[in-house]
Amino acid sequence: MGIKTRKKKNLADALYLTYGRADDVQNTVDTWLCFTIVFCEKVGKSWVTRELSIGCSDQQQLETWFFGIQSLIPLHHQHKTQAYILWERAMMKVDKIADKQGLKPAKVWQALFEGAIRRVKGSNYKSM
Repeated sequence: MGIKTRKKKNLADALYLTYGRADDVQNTVDTWLCFTIVFCEKVGKSWVTRELSIGCSDQQQLETWFFGIQSLIPLHHQHKTQAYILWERAMMKVDKIADKQGLKPAKVWQALFEGAIRRVKGSNYKSM
C-alpha cells in the first residue's frame, strides 16, 4: 500500500508542463495519457524543482487539462501545441507496439507508412 500525503501546490509556482509519464510513476496509465507539472519551490536557502504527475482517462481529458493548465502558466519556451502532443503521442504508441512485438520503432513506422500508402493508392486520391 502506498503512503498517501496531501500537499498543496500553488499553480503560480509552476514552471512548465511535460507531456508523458514521469519515470518514477507507476505503469497504471498509458504514457500518452499522462503529463507532469514541474514546480519550483524554495527549500531552505536554495530553490528546487518538484514534479506532480497526472494520468487521465482518455485523450480528450488529457488535452482539456493539459492545455487548460498550460494557459494559466506564464508563457514559457516549453509551451506545447496540439500538433506537438499529437506527434509525441504517435511516437509513444509506436514505441509501445515495437516493444510488445520485439521490433525496432523504425520497422513499425515503416509498416504504418506502407499501409497508409496502400490505402491511398486504393482510394480515388490523385497526387499532384
